[in-house]
Amino acid sequence: MNLLPIKFFWISILFVASTVTFAQGASQYTSYQQAEYEEAKASRSVAALNRFIRKYPNSKLTRTAVYERDRLAYFASANSGSSDSVQKFIDTYPNSAWLPKAKYMLKQLRKGEKSKPAPKSLVSSSEDGSEQVASNNSMDRVRKALSVYETSNSERQKQQEEKEKQQVLLAKQQQKCVRLGDRLKTYEEGRNWYSLDAKGERRYLSEDEVQRNRQNVQRKYNQHCG
Repeated sequence: MNLLPIKFFWISILFVASTVTFAQGASQYTSYQQAEYEEAKASRSVAALNRFIRKYPNSKLTRTAVYERDRLAYFASANSGSSDSVQKFIDTYPNSAWLPKAKYMLKQLRKGEKSKPAPKSLVSSSEDGSEQVASNNSMDRVRKALSVYETSNSERQKQQEEKEKQQVLLAKQQQKCVRLGDRLKTYEEGRNWYSLDAKGERRYLSEDEVQRNRQNVQRKYNQHCG
């Protein structure tokens, strides 16, 4: 009795079983990573996201975790209203996607610090003798800087979208002109032109019909490509 077919059969069964087990294990491992990432994100903690990044450096979720960590760190530094805090963010995350915003924020904060006069006292007196506590306008500067950046960024995005739209229209126009130009060349080759009737049979065009068609194509070419 030849046992080779039976042997190969069981080898195939074992291979399929091991493949399924590996796939299930990989899927379960990915689920664990997803759960840990969601937990770290929900904590809104830079430290928690850093732990996830160190634990899973090659995970598909690592890039997302890095972006979320940098986002939290950026807004923490920006909302502090301190140029030193923003500078620390820049030094800590030099490759961050939030680096352009941080540099813009740092520039605005330092500009405000230079233009702001040093207060003589935290308490000043009004004309009627009542005391007024000098307010700290750091948060106002932060909100204003963020607003200016978001506005300029939105305008740049709109300009880029409009530019891409015009490029698409230009490409379509160029393709249309190429087709019309090719069509004109075929008319110059002296071909026998025909159309198909309702029965699908050829009906050859007269010279007048061909001439009208050529003039129509020429008119379109002059209108759109001339």
